[in-house]
Amino acid sequence: MTDNTFVSQYLMSVGLDLDDNHQLKQVHDEYDVYVNEDYVGKKILLTQNDTLQDIDHFLKQNGFGEFTADLTGDHYRIMPTNMAESNEMKEQLSIYLQIR
Repeated sequence: MTDNTFVSQYLMSVGLDLDDNHQLKQVHDEYDVYVNEDYVGKKILLTQNDTLQDIDHFLKQNGFGEFTADLTGDHYRIMPTNMAESNEMKEQLSIYLQIR
């Protein structure tokens, strides 16, 4: 019996189907992060202490004090008030999301 067959049979025995992805919870919550509708990266909440507000704190610590943020589903959109800062914000957020 292959590993995949074993897993599939086990999941069906507890009422889940391997092909029914909407029933399986991901181990970590993930959010796609956008600045002005441009995809920047993915924020993965690895621990109970991780939140999306970590992004807001990071931005404020790095001099980006004027922005709004909106969560819709798994999309976290950040809109800087000062459009001249958007490229720098995208670059710094991209690096932040890669190392977090």
